Parts: sequence; structure tokens; C-alpha cells
Amino acid sequence: MRQKTFSAVILFIGLTINAQAVGIGTASPATSSILELSATNKGFLAPRMTTANRTAIASPATGLQVYDTTTNTFWYYNGTVWVNSSAAASGDNLGNHLATQPLALNDNELRFRAANDGGQKLAYSATVDGPILTGYDGGALATSRDGSIKNILTWNNAGSVQVNGASTNTAAFDAGSGNGIDFSKSNLAYTTANPGTTFTLTGIKNGGTYTLSVRGTTSGTANFNASGFTVKYANNRATTAGTETLYTIIAMGTTVYIYTATGF
Repeated sequence: MRQKTFSAVILFIGLTINAQAVGIGTASPATSSILELSATNKGFLAPRMTTANRTAIASPATGLQVYDTTTNTFWYYNGTVWVNSSAAASGDNLGNHLATQPLALNDNELRFRAANDGGQKLAYSATVDGPILTGYDGGALATSRDGSIKNILTWNNAGSVQVNGASTNTAAFDAGSGNGIDFSKSNLAYTTANPGTTFTLTGIKNGGTYTLSVRGTTSGTANFNASGFTVKYANNRATTAGTETLYTIIAMGTTVYIYTATGF
């Protein structure tokens, strides 16, 4: 009986118990914890086992944690699979993840090569108010079917962009019966306004080519203005009554050139 009593006394040395928590090495364990360990020269030693031992645990409880001596990392069970809790610190080999939240980079870049190579990345730029995809000397947008990659659009650092195929507008801009033509909506536009009026062109960019269909059927000579551009006409003339007219508009530098085709 004395031996058993002595053992019990030794067991509870340094152990403090109150209604809220158990403390080892502390007389005032945190009330939000069930167990608090406190020491300045010792650590907590979790159960240690091999990967084979860990994966052989029958029906592991959610939150169960062990130290895997095969990988030399801590693992915990999330209720479905074992998760390597050390992966975040050492760099996660992503593989297949069941994401439940959006990926937020907190203004950091998504880089596609080593950390010291800032050329291959998807980043945000406040100057364009949106994402920018960059490559060191160029890049491409491509499709991949059965391992076969086909470049659809390529670019290089000389400012050249090439399209492998056709580039089309999703729709032409319908200006209704108005004379305000917004080419930021599409490179193609049409209006039922009569040609004998002045059309105001917006959304035009240096180097762009645009086409306007004027479907008003009375005869007239159209005029155009575009803010920041000087308008020049190749063959501006009166249209043919009862027909539609096409105007080809080419912007070069600060000059807009307009070519008229009547009789449609």
C-alpha cells in the first residue's frame, strides 16, 4: 500500500488541476485549454512512428497528430486523409487539392519558375487595373488536346503579336439610329442614321482598323470627327438613295483615314 501511495504522489508532482484545465509545469493553465504544458528546458514529445505505422492506425480520429519518422514531419488526420503539416513551411508539392476557398495571393505574384525568375508570372498591375501574364522573351496562349499543344496567340518582346487562325468580333456594335459610334465595343458598327450627318467616333486606337455601316437610305454626304485625331477622306461623296454605305476607318498616329464604299 505504501508503494502505491508513493507512486501516486510522484505522478502528480507538477500537475495542477482545476475545473477548467489541466496544467503541467504551470499553476495557472489557460482557461481555454484542456491541457497546458509549460517548460523552459524541455519540449513536448508526440507519438513517433513510421509511415507504415501511421497509415495502419485503424479509424483515426479527426485531429489526431503524430510524428512520422519516415518523412521526419508532423502529420494530422483531417477526417478524410492524413495531411503533412510541415508542407507549408517547406513548400507544398501541390498535387491534387480539394480547394474549398478562392486562391488569394494577397498582392503577390504567381510565378511559373524559380523564385529568382520574375519573368514568367501572372501578376496584377494597377496601371492597367487588371492581371498581366508575362514571359521573359515572349509567350503564348494555346490549346492542349491529348498532349498536343497548339499555339493560338503568340507574342514577343519586340511587340509582335501573331494569331494562328482568325480573330473576329463577338458582335458588331449597334448604334441604333444615333450618330455616336463607340468602337471600344467592337471594330464593327452599324447605324440607321442618315448619311448626311456628322458622326462622332470614339474608342479609336492608333493602329486600329474599323468599319461602319450606315443604313439610312436617304442620299447625303457624311462627315466624321474623332477627338485627338485629324480626319482625312480618300473619296468622301454623296451616297446613293435607297442603299447602304460602308466606311473603312484606319487610325495611324494622330490621323484617321476614311474610305467610302456606296451602293450596297
